[in-house]
Amino acid sequence: AESENLFFYKLVQAQITFIREPNGFVSRLVLHQNGLEMDAQRIDEAEAQAINEADARRLRENIAHPQSETVLRGLILQQQQGTPDYARMTDELASAVREQQPYAAEVLGKLGPVKSMTFKGVAAGGWDVYDAHFERGTLEWRLAIGADDRISGLMFRELP
Repeated sequence: AESENLFFYKLVQAQITFIREPNGFVSRLVLHQNGLEMDAQRIDEAEAQAINEADARRLRENIAHPQSETVLRGLILQQQQGTPDYARMTDELASAVREQQPYAAEVLGKLGPVKSMTFKGVAAGGWDVYDAHFERGTLEWRLAIGADDRISGLMFRELP
C-alpha cells in the first residue's frame, strides 16, 4: 500500500487506485498498467455470482456468445478495409489493434473474403474460438466480449 486508496504490485509495473464515495464506500477501482487506465465498477455479490454462473455454463456447455460470430465477421471485414470500429472495443484492446492494424490488414488482404466460419468452442476465460475459412486460407480467431458487450480480447493465428 502507498496510501489508503493506492496500491502497487511488486511483481509487475502496475498500480490500483480505489475510488471512494464521500461516505467512504469504494464504488470502483482503476488499474494503471502499461500507460493505460482500466476502470472496474463495483458490483454486488448476487450480480457477480450470476455472471460467474453464466460464464461457467457457457464454458461447460460450449455455448458461443450470442453475438460473437456476427461481431467477428464485422471485425474481419473492418480490418480488411482498414477501418476497425475502435469504439466497440475496450480502450486497451483498441490501443493494441491500432498498433497491429498494418500487420492484420496485410494478412487478411492476402486471404480474400470470408467463405465460412466454424465455431470450435469456448476456451478458458470465456473466449469464443472460431475457424474463419477465407478464399485463400484459414485463420483461427479468439474473441472475448465483456459484460458491457464491448470486445475485450481479439487474436488470430494462421492454420496450415
